[in-house]
Amino acid sequence: MAKPGPKPKPTHLKVITGNPGKRRLNQHEPEIIEPLGSPPAGWQAGAKALWHEMVGCAPDGVLTKADRHLIEISVRLLAQIRADAEVSAAHMSQFRACLSEMGMTPSARARLSVASSGGGNPFANLD
Repeated sequence: MAKPGPKPKPTHLKVITGNPGKRRLNQHEPEIIEPLGSPPAGWQAGAKALWHEMVGCAPDGVLTKADRHLIEISVRLLAQIRADAEVSAAHMSQFRACLSEMGMTPSARARLSVASSGGGNPFANLD
């Protein structure tokens, strides 16, 4: 059974924000570094296009292999939402929760902190 109250803040965010509550940090929090990967092979072209649309909208450096199932659920919900003339409140609530989990809402992005990709030339500003 889930504990009541707000969701716990990831350890790396506590470190960045200074751990204002001074609670003990989780030194053994799992870290997933494998990339998300491609959509499931058995999916039809329309579902694969929605997968790529969802992944393309996500903030850089947020989605990993551990998020595959959440993306699959989100794609199925988005397909249902787009197919129905009248969208149920339950579908919208579930979809919004998925978006929030992936940092794809304004308030969720405000809580994110991701490392820069460092894709530029490190010597570009040297004279």
